[in-house]
Formats: sequence, structure tokens, C-alpha cells
Amino acid sequence: MLLLVSLLLLVFFALVCYWDLKYRIIPDEINYGFLVAAIILFYLKHSISPYYFLFILVSFIFAYTLYKFGVWAGGDTKFFTSLSAFLPFFININFLSIFLMLLISVVIAVPFLLLIHLRELVKRFSRIKSAFSGSFKLAVSNSFFSAFILALFSFANSIFLYLLLFVISFFFRPKLRISIVLFLVVAILFPQSTVLFYLVAFSMFFVYFLSKSLFSVTRSLLTKNVDIKELKEGMIPAYSVYLDGGKPKIWKPPTMSNLLSHAKNLDVFSLLSMSFKPKNLVVDSLKARGLTTGEIKKLKLLKIKYMQIKESIPFAPLLVGGFILTILILSLVKI
Repeated sequence: MLLLVSLLLLVFFALVCYWDLKYRIIPDEINYGFLVAAIILFYLKHSISPYYFLFILVSFIFAYTLYKFGVWAGGDTKFFTSLSAFLPFFININFLSIFLMLLISVVIAVPFLLLIHLRELVKRFSRIKSAFSGSFKLAVSNSFFSAFILALFSFANSIFLYLLLFVISFFFRPKLRISIVLFLVVAILFPQSTVLFYLVAFSMFFVYFLSKSLFSVTRSLLTKNVDIKELKEGMIPAYSVYLDGGKPKIWKPPTMSNLLSHAKNLDVFSLLSMSFKPKNLVVDSLKARGLTTGEIKKLKLLKIKYMQIKESIPFAPLLVGGFILTILILSLVKI
């Protein structure tokens, strides 16, 4: 059965990556077909499992939420869900694997984008250099409190608990001086484990801050200003346009960075306000279909001179890499 599933996945990967790399779309027929195939094969192997269907549902809700925040297109949402349906064939059903697959895919995206835009990035070497140095400093300062928290619970011996504590330490962190003092206290009591946890926390923070910095560097390479006369159907706008009192205004969808910032500050009002689109939308940047001919005509009537258009990223190869590495990691590490 596992061999059959593996062969089926290879065909799935080849089809999806081909369509995404060449046409920047993933046909629904492919996603739905392989999702149904995964469910049938799982049924033949394990019979009916409500837990399995719950796993698929959580995957879809998570992927759809990212779609609503403009992270990726609708095809990527369906592909992520279909891909998640194959995870339980290789590892035990673990909801953490859904988020881990995305996290690894994001980490893979950084060198992927750097490689694609290598020539342009050479011109931005100073910004990249500052991204590395800035990320290093942030990782050093942020790791003290995380190491303190993790060392206190070193007896737990649970990676899932460690990840939870790490996330908590990221959002609720005291001032640097207090963090250093707390770190030194546990370092005296548990020197070996504290140093180990500090190195682990540093690595995770460094990857996070570096990915964030490099994405901001590459973002300018993924968007360009296009004259309104040169707009074509299917182009993806970088922001939405709505009417306020008959005048066009810009609305940008919330980013993960903004969401994390508001969540960290417990700013519930801002989190809720970011979730609602403005009324009287002329162009919706969250619609994966891109601009329509009707929307382009409306933009011309509003006398808008240009639109910022974003280049779509082929997520399929990244998610495939995230899928494979998630299985390898969770097969080696017991959570």
C-alpha cells in the first residue's frame, strides 16, 4: 500500500509542479482527484476514521485562512489540503505536522527566491548584509528568555511542550536585562541544558528574523508598477482599490507580520478590524483570478495612472519540499 501511495504522490508532485511552474495555476481536477484518491486509499488501509477527516478539515481551514490573508491563491489552498491528506500514510496523525509543513516551506522559500533573483539581489548586497547582522543581534537578545523558560521545563522531555513554551516566550518576553538575569540564574543551576536550549532558541530566532528580513528585501523584486494602459487580464494587484465618497482609495490586506505584532501586543481591536474588507471594492487583491477586463475599465474611468502588480510565487515545489522534510523530521523525532 505504501509503495502505491508513494508512486501516486510522485505523479501528483510532477503534475502540480509542472502546472504551477509553467502556468502559475493548479487545476482543480488534479487537486480534487488526488484528495479523493487519498481518502479512498486511507479507507482501504484503516477503514473509516473521523480523526482523519478532522485532520483534513483542520488543514483546509488553516490553508483557507492563509488564502483570505492573501498569502497564496485558491489553487495552493486546495493543493495544501490534498497534500496534508497524504501525511497520515507516512506518520501518525499529528496536527502539528500541518503547521510544520508550512513553516519548512517558508524556510525553503528564502533560498528559492534568492536563487531566482540572484542577479538583482547582488545590487542589494548592503541590504542583505544588514539583514544578516540585524537578524543575528535580534536572535542573540531574544534567546535569553526562551532558554530560561525551556531550561525550567527540561524535565518534561516533550518536543511539543518545548515548541509551545517557545511560542509563549516569543509573545510574552520581559525586558532584556531581566531576561539576561533569569538566564544566568538557570545557567548556574542547569548549565548544560541551558546552553543547549539557548543554541536551539538562537537558531530558531535567527531563521525567523532572517526569513522576515530577506522577504522584505525580495518583496520589491516581486512587485512592479504597471501603467494603467498596459494592464492585462489575470495580472494580480498588490493591493485592493475601493471607493470612499466616490474617490478611489487603497486597502492592503493584513500581513503575517502585522498579525503577529498585534497579537503580541494583545491588540484585539486591530486584529478584528484587519479581518474585514472595506465596502465598495473596485479591485480585490485577495482574488487569485487577478484583474478582470471589467475591473481594468473601472480603474481607467477612475483615472488611476498605474497599479502595483505582484509576481506570483510557485508554491507547489516549496510545499512538496515541506511535505517531504516534515515526514523525515517527524519520523526521526518523536512528538
